[in-house]
Amino acid sequence: MQISYRQGTVEDILSISAGIPEFENLYAKDVYQERFDHSPKHLILVAYDEDIPVGFKAGYQKSDDGSFYSWMGAVLPAYRKQKIAKNLADQMEDWAKKEGYSSIIFKTRNYLKAMQIFGISNGFHIIDFEKREPIEQSRILLQKFL
Repeated sequence: MQISYRQGTVEDILSISAGIPEFENLYAKDVYQERFDHSPKHLILVAYDEDIPVGFKAGYQKSDDGSFYSWMGAVLPAYRKQKIAKNLADQMEDWAKKEGYSSIIFKTRNYLKAMQIFGISNGFHIIDFEKREPIEQSRILLQKFL
């Protein structure tokens, strides 16, 4: 299996998202399109096994504070533990640096422990916590300076 990485489409995101068990409520195509269309810059990176999309990382410029918001990302269960998420994150960081961003920010939910560990082990720091009920639905905001 040879995984390749390149810029992808919203359709790739939708295809991958349908196979992600952790995603409780899938976003519709127009939600992605609206966020990307209303942002000065956005990026969709996709990992492919030949021509099959197996993972993605998508983000956009959310504010003018010099940060790039890594909004969504996932890898199909059959492709996990192969450093695909790490490679996608590294490529997003490289792109963000070249585009002049000073940091990357992402938000995860309290019950997604693997995402919290992934962020912290890759140099992110917890910068905020949004309490929700039940507590598992609380949001954790992380940031990494580039």
